[in-house]
Amino acid sequence: MTVSVENDTLLHQVRKIGETLKGEAGDRLKAIVFGRHLFSPLLWVPNSKATGLTVKPVALNEGEGQFVEDLKAWCAKHPTWFDSRGMYLLRNRAVSGVGFFDEGGFYPDFILWVTQGSHQHIAFIDPKGIRNLETMKDAKIELHKRIKEIEAKLGDPQVSLHSFIISNTRHQDVNWRGTAGVDEFAQHHVYFQDRPDYVGQLLDAVVG
Repeated sequence: MTVSVENDTLLHQVRKIGETLKGEAGDRLKAIVFGRHLFSPLLWVPNSKATGLTVKPVALNEGEGQFVEDLKAWCAKHPTWFDSRGMYLLRNRAVSGVGFFDEGGFYPDFILWVTQGSHQHIAFIDPKGIRNLETMKDAKIELHKRIKEIEAKLGDPQVSLHSFIISNTRHQDVNWRGTAGVDEFAQHHVYFQDRPDYVGQLLDAVVG
């Protein structure tokens, strides 16, 4: 990847800003450089309690930033996965981006494209806390089923649509889980961010 002088200067400036914004809790601003995201760098505020800092468009929150870092690390460890595939990540924008549900609106944080030959997999991914979702019937979880109805209406056999929730709430902290184990959540396309294999499981579900 060739970085232009302008981009290199910008990255240097962003990193310098991050250095000057260090507080007792650690870095208050972090720049994530991920070549598979359609624009770079992405700005992340690792300490969600940091105050006095404004970024536009809004900086990644803790769960979003961690997802990008985890995906980046997974890609670096599995280069042969890309022998027959391409991958592109785009941060979705609230209100003006791709949304679902007329009532209230749901704009998943990321859109992930995986290409295999002439086939495109398009996955909508939302890292979020699920402590208060109450049941598996929550519309944001159920989107993984509804999106297949949208796929059918597209009528293009070369395009597959997917939807996933990345839970930054630990499984044991989901008050409404009942007897549902981690594997049952995965069947509903909910993956727990604290589990080391969650990115690989998500990508297996996309291309599988």
